Amino acid sequence: MKTVFDYKKDLDTLHFTEQEKAAMADRLLRSAQAHTPPRRRRHPLGRGMAVAAAAALCLCVVAGAAGVLKAPSQVFAPVFGTAETEIIDKIGHPVDASATADGVTVTADAVIGDKYHYAIVYTIAKDDGTAFDADLTPIPESGVLNLRWQSSNTTVGLPVGGHGSSYFFDADPADNAIQYIEQYSPNKPLSPGGRVKTVFQDLCPGAPGSEPLAEGKWVLRFAMNFEDASVALSAGQETSLNGMDVTVDAVTLSPLALRVDYTVHEEFVWAEQEDGRISEENAALQDAFLDDLTLRVTMKDGTVYDLTGSAGGQIDRSQKGVTVCSKDNLLPQVVDLADVASVTVGDCVIPVEL
Repeated sequence: MKTVFDYKKDLDTLHFTEQEKAAMADRLLRSAQAHTPPRRRRHPLGRGMAVAAAAALCLCVVAGAAGVLKAPSQVFAPVFGTAETEIIDKIGHPVDASATADGVTVTADAVIGDKYHYAIVYTIAKDDGTAFDADLTPIPESGVLNLRWQSSNTTVGLPVGGHGSSYFFDADPADNAIQYIEQYSPNKPLSPGGRVKTVFQDLCPGAPGSEPLAEGKWVLRFAMNFEDASVALSAGQETSLNGMDVTVDAVTLSPLALRVDYTVHEEFVWAEQEDGRISEENAALQDAFLDDLTLRVTMKDGTVYDLTGSAGGQIDRSQKGVTVCSKDNLLPQVVDLADVASVTVGDCVIPVEL
């Protein structure tokens, strides 16, 4: 399998005609002209001071800041590999929205998603071309960087709950940039083209209490453009979970992820808790209704992606006598649905017939 560095070498061998070079140069020139600093406007003293302070803290530039869009397959290569570049470029979309603060620019490079999942990769770089003054040695085994945002928040349309993960990585140690990926599964279905707002505050080393590497607020707005390639598999099967009867209500598979909706024919009774933390009793109950459900994707070549322990989900306790649940997660790499043999839910093997 190619690494991101092999992919970069492939890109370096590309050649362009004089007309293509001229067109790219024209786009870069127009992008630079479009971001000429605006003229100052007069404000009353109090408001002017507040605006000046905000401007010093955060300068936002959206849409086409770098002028050259990266292909989604290039952006996501370190995350999902390079085995299915055509599929990634089909369902993903380049973004290139940027924000600058404290001499650091954060750029949203590309998004990829389906009805219930999305992933966004950002690039963070110092504007002076120097590297960040931090230990950027990847953590063994995981390969992630020991960095964090003081706070971060992403909303897609109306705020909704969900589950996900995020981490920093370095796609190319030879340059001064680092990358950050957010992978999320909202509780509500996504609509391609929905508006995204992401807010990052203070880039910091991973150790609590460390001095920030860059201070300020980065606010980015862009469209959640992707092609939903998910398919609905057969449902209605009966299985069991920890001695409880379960009905499979829906199975949704995409090149990116798997989601299963199911009904447990027992009522989830949440015990009272103190100080807001989940108790051991409730954690065990949650595992019994959600985490313990077997969930696997089996490829035709025999490869098995086991999402049983890693998958997240949600529990709906609004109905009497039953508990409606969903369980899902992104696959470790993008797959061609034509290469998937089956999906296993509990003890039910559901064939993938496209």
